[in-house]
Amino acid sequence: MLFCKKTIYHSAEKSFLGIIKGNYKNAVEILIDLEKKNGMLTPMQYCYLGISKNDISLIEKSIMVLECASNRFYCRLPKKIVVEFDRNGIVYEGGAI
Repeated sequence: MLFCKKTIYHSAEKSFLGIIKGNYKNAVEILIDLEKKNGMLTPMQYCYLGISKNDISLIEKSIMVLECASNRFYCRLPKKIVVEFDRNGIVYEGGAI
């Protein structure tokens, strides 16, 4: 089988790997660069950015765009993340929700 575990095919995948490893700052940098390059992010990339920045509004934006495109299957991950954020609370400037 020809498979290399270290191969990252897209910068969004690299940002997701950064999130998994807890390197949120690097993930944000990658996604911001990707947004500048493409003029926008995909819904899942907005989800990744929301996770990296601890910003639920970006994750909710991801869900809204996916649902508007009738892409309910891919809404499952962002929705699970919102549930976790609601359960554990997100710290914003000015307090926690």
